[in-house]
Amino acid sequence: MVIATDPASKIDFGHFCHTDRHKLLDQSEEEGVFTYLIEIGSSKEG
Repeated sequence: MVIATDPASKIDFGHFCHTDRHKLLDQSEEEGVFTYLIEIGSSKEG
């Protein structure tokens, strides 16, 4: 789980998951606090 206060984290973690083959399982925002649940995948092919 990742907790952030930067509104740009929404873009950053979307890109992070897409590029490194992780799965963004859930995301939420409450009072300027952004929470991301990420399943770590493999960034290597093969």
